[in-house]
Amino acid sequence: MGFIRLLKRIFGEEAGNVLLLAVLSSAALIGASGFAVDYGMAVMQESKLQGATDLAALAGVQDLPFTNVSLARMQNYFTENYTRAGESTVQYDGDSASCWLTASHPVNTYFMRIFGRDTLTVHAQSKAVLENIEGFEGGIGVMPFVLINPNGNGNPNDDLNASNNGQPFILKYSNDNIMVDDWYNGRQIVGTNIIHMEGGYIRDGGWRSVLALDPDSMDPQCYSNSGADFNYNFAVGWKGHMEIGDVLDSNPGVMTGPTVQARDDRLNGNNTNWSTFDANLDPTNTRILVVPVVTLGYYDGLGVWHAASDQQIIDGTYDWMHSRVDSFAAFYLLSDTEQMALPGGNYLDRKWVVGRYLYGVNIGGLLINPGDSEGPDLGMRQGRLVEF
Repeated sequence: MGFIRLLKRIFGEEAGNVLLLAVLSSAALIGASGFAVDYGMAVMQESKLQGATDLAALAGVQDLPFTNVSLARMQNYFTENYTRAGESTVQYDGDSASCWLTASHPVNTYFMRIFGRDTLTVHAQSKAVLENIEGFEGGIGVMPFVLINPNGNGNPNDDLNASNNGQPFILKYSNDNIMVDDWYNGRQIVGTNIIHMEGGYIRDGGWRSVLALDPDSMDPQCYSNSGADFNYNFAVGWKGHMEIGDVLDSNPGVMTGPTVQARDDRLNGNNTNWSTFDANLDPTNTRILVVPVVTLGYYDGLGVWHAASDQQIIDGTYDWMHSRVDSFAAFYLLSDTEQMALPGGNYLDRKWVVGRYLYGVNIGGLLINPGDSEGPDLGMRQGRLVEF
């Protein structure tokens, strides 16, 4: 009360009251401003913490289903992307299909310590899960050939599922389509006068599985019949945007020279051995091919899709220039020497492309977000952040 009396004695009763209110208001304003500054700094630090945990979760999901490797990668990414990681408390967890982490960090205060609050603790949590692929863009790219969806032909022996992991699938034919019956995966061959012999070989005509993708465009419907463009797309992968539902145009050319050259370029210096290969531990290996799995057919004038029947494909009565993407599958590219060493490989030559099916491949970080449509589960996965 002495301070108030002093103000009133110096400035008078009324002026002293006004000044007192001004002093008290200033103190409150300074306190509120100080709280806002401290709170703002905490919010800023929390945003940085959240960004670091998001990056860590997206990094960790790329190593699933190897949980221990995933947790180690999360820790490395968090440490690298959060400069004050050493002061933080972090818990890493995961299972075969998801990984997550929670983190907290103390933020020093400047004004609130006047009221006995020296720190504010901020929190962040992130979780990433593996999901079926809805689309693909960039990264190692998509191959310029397709596999006609074998899961719809009623024959489980050639389905793209876990039981056929490692089995050879023909991804590109030549114009002399002779093949061992065991490799007749997915009714791929389309053409005229096809002879289908269940116990022998398939001859004549052919769905050569070459896509007319333009490497200078992100649009899968941007057409290019260039042999040089096909060569480039095979050697390094088409980097454009492709997703389930896209309709693709085919190039009828056999592309013998570009096929041989592109495979040689792609495998140049690659000494990977199939017996020890693990795609999840080496997701950018040039042996890995991402291949669109398609249904043959066409859209009518009303925008309705009409799938070609199995019999049309076998008989060769289908106009085979168009295909619609059902999903994506991964394959391990064989060299021409390796594919010729397969049973019946003496019927092949360098114009063919054969790959061993890879089930359970996670090539996280290279995939687009899920779309509205969902395709069949063909064993490829993408990593995505989810609510936690």
